[in-house]
Amino acid sequence: MSAWKPSSRNRLSVVLVIVAGIVTMIATGSDGNGSSTEPAPFVLSYIDQNWRQQIRWSTDGTNWTNAQGGTPEADRAAGLAANGRVLYLALFVDALSKAKYVMGLGPDVWDNRASTVGDGHRGEIASGPSLAHVDGEQWLVAYVHQNQAKIVTFNSSVRDFGNSITPVIGVANANLQDRPALANLNGKVLASWLMGGGQLQMVTGTVQGGAPVWNPGYRFDQNVTEQGFSGPVGAHDIAQDGQRFYAVVVRQRDPLPGEMLAHYFLFIYTSTNGLNWTKLSYREVFKPTALSIAARGTDDIIAILTRATTQADNLVSYRYDGSNWSVMDDNVIFGANPLNSGHDFTLFAPN
Repeated sequence: MSAWKPSSRNRLSVVLVIVAGIVTMIATGSDGNGSSTEPAPFVLSYIDQNWRQQIRWSTDGTNWTNAQGGTPEADRAAGLAANGRVLYLALFVDALSKAKYVMGLGPDVWDNRASTVGDGHRGEIASGPSLAHVDGEQWLVAYVHQNQAKIVTFNSSVRDFGNSITPVIGVANANLQDRPALANLNGKVLASWLMGGGQLQMVTGTVQGGAPVWNPGYRFDQNVTEQGFSGPVGAHDIAQDGQRFYAVVVRQRDPLPGEMLAHYFLFIYTSTNGLNWTKLSYREVFKPTALSIAARGTDDIIAILTRATTQADNLVSYRYDGSNWSVMDDNVIFGANPLNSGHDFTLFAPN
């Protein structure tokens, strides 16, 4: 694995990681090529109340386990991506505003020490990043930079960012409300970012030579509307399950006569091409400051939302089974190291 180039002092620990990773692959039914007889695991990265980067995972979405590896200090939660089911990447911003990453074999076994991305690119990233694997050691990273979405390449062999490949054709890009999102579905990349006024920008691209060639962007909020509801507010996310893309947004319902309190609803949409969307389901929630989803099909979706720490009930996790929504136990999902509420986090399922 040329993605890992350990120094001599770390060689032993990396060997142990590799051995443990092989054990994990055997236990989870992986054939070593990214395929598996088991469903894709759910993986969660977040900042805990001690400002440590935590990674937890679950095969069934009900029982969650702490990943093996280090828990570095972090200021921005890691984005997650995977090369199939075997090689994982988590990239985050540390307490000194440096870009760092750790790699894992399977969802359970990760580096004990974080590596710096290039010179750290201090001050470059103003949000938790979003990741997508492209091919081999080529990955994409999206984040907020100077209140705009920025997308760059990342090479896990040279351990550094490459060129900026932010779309520029027909794309509005200013006044971001949350972090941009990325998903790669079989060589088609979807990128999105939410701006003020409910403007959700989306753009698709086809991977060529390790990076997407972008098509003209479009306004999701203009193409996908709901009668009696506003455009997207608060936060959004996108995902893929190997068959289709998912977009999740929160909309405010138009006030009913005499209604004094605002009501917000989470909508999930699906698309096979990132352009034409079909509503899957919706339910009432609160207006979030951070939101993430992971999907293993239209009948197995987890969504987690959080909002400012000054508000009661500031964290909620939902699961959708294709027909019904259920509220999950946040204490089980996050375990003994609760989320630092109000901060971004990432749900992910490799497909």
